[in-house]
Amino acid sequence: MKAGCTCLWMNMVRRPQEKFSRTSREHQCSGTAAKRTGSTVYTVLPFFISPADLLSCARFLTHRGFPMTLHDSVRDRLRAIEALLRETEHWQETAPDSSAFASDKPFCLDTLEPLEWLQWVLIPRMHQLLESGQPLPQNFAVAPYYEMALDQAHPVRESMLAELLLLDALFAGEQA
Repeated sequence: MKAGCTCLWMNMVRRPQEKFSRTSREHQCSGTAAKRTGSTVYTVLPFFISPADLLSCARFLTHRGFPMTLHDSVRDRLRAIEALLRETEHWQETAPDSSAFASDKPFCLDTLEPLEWLQWVLIPRMHQLLESGQPLPQNFAVAPYYEMALDQAHPVRESMLAELLLLDALFAGEQA
């Protein structure tokens, strides 16, 4: 593998009639490389590691005995919440007016929709705490608010509550 390459080796693509016997060691960063040995074709597909792939690797390492820190776990949950918002098209490209953030009510409930508060208040503030190395809140829970704020028929309700409960468990000192 070339120095500095971020490709992962894969030999999972093959013709149905062919069998695998070992891994190909041929690699080219410029595209797909194939090596023909007898009747077996080994294919190396270049995959570039995205942030989501890194999260998958982190989960794999955690399950293999390399525990994540609380900060890593919280960061993982925040990314999952952001991914869910994007996936369900609730992620907004434009921030609300600055007066919406001047609310004195919890969750800015008089000026922001519940999912807006997640995107524009909770996620950025938590990332700011994580990046600055400041202590994280303890006994902090947001899921109870979302159980009340999101209508039973809201399309993202169940999946968002599941993610928020995992986040809350981290702040309660439980392993999520």
